[in-house]
Amino acid sequence: MIAKVYVQALFKPSETFNLRVIAEHNEEDSSTGSLIPYSFGPWNPGGAAAANLPLGTPGSNATTYAQRATLLGARNISRDPYDYKVDFDARQRSRVNQDALSAEANWDINGYKLTSITAWRDWKFSPENDLDFTRLPGIVGGFKVDESQYSQEVRLASPLGEVYDYVVGAYYYHQNINSDNAYATGASALNLTTTNPPNASLRGIGKSSTDSYAAFGQATWHLSQVFDLTGGLRYTQEKKEGSVQQQTVDPANPYAAGLRCSVLTTAAHYAAPMKVWLVC
Repeated sequence: MIAKVYVQALFKPSETFNLRVIAEHNEEDSSTGSLIPYSFGPWNPGGAAAANLPLGTPGSNATTYAQRATLLGARNISRDPYDYKVDFDARQRSRVNQDALSAEANWDINGYKLTSITAWRDWKFSPENDLDFTRLPGIVGGFKVDESQYSQEVRLASPLGEVYDYVVGAYYYHQNINSDNAYATGASALNLTTTNPPNASLRGIGKSSTDSYAAFGQATWHLSQVFDLTGGLRYTQEKKEGSVQQQTVDPANPYAAGLRCSVLTTAAHYAAPMKVWLVC
C-alpha cells in the first residue's frame, strides 16, 4: 500500500510580494519480498581447514549455509531465483512515513528581489525481516530510522539589465538521525550461525546531528551583448556529532565475549580529525 498527498498554494496579495507553500505526505506499508542468493560460501564454524570432512559434518568446507539449513529442516533456501518460492517463519515488511513542508517568500524592493526559503522534512523507516531466510526460528529484526531536517535560505538579487548584477545569500541546515537496530534470535540461531545464542536479543541505538552554515555570492559583468563574465564564492562550515550504544546480548552469548561495548564518536568540525572512544 502506497499513499501520496501533495498540496501547493500560492498567495499573491500585491505586486511586490508572493508566498508559495508546499506540503506533502507519503506513506508506504508493503512486503519487502526476499533476497535471492545465487550461491553460498562454506559453512565452516571457526574457520578451521576441514575440506576433507563429508557433507553435513560440522566444520566441513563442503557444507554451505543452504545445505546446513536444509539438514536442520529448512526448505527452498537453495533455490532458483526464478521459481518464486520461499519458506519463512516471520513477516517481511517495510513501513515508511514521510512528511514535508516548505515556504518560499519573495519581496520586490525597488527592483531588488529578496527571497526566503524555509523547509522541513521528516522520514521514518521501520522494517521487519526474517534474516535467516528459512522456516527455522533463527534471527529476525530490522534497522529502524527516524530522520528529520530543517533548512533556511535567504538571498538578495540585484536588478537585472544593468552592467553588473549579483546575488548574495546565506544558508543554514540542521539534521537529526535516530536509529534503533534490534534483533531477536530463536531456538535454531546457534545451529544456523554458530555465533548467535538462541532465544536472545541484541539492540543498538544511534544518534547523529549535523549543522551546516554557508554564505555565498555571485556576480556577472555584462561586457557586451554576447559576452558575460561571471564569478562566485561560497563558504561552508559544517559540524557533525554522533553516538552509538551497542547493548549486551540478553542472555549473555558465551561465544562472543566482550560484546558489551559503547562507542561514542564526535567531530568538532567536518575537517577535524575524528575521535572515537570504545568502552567495554
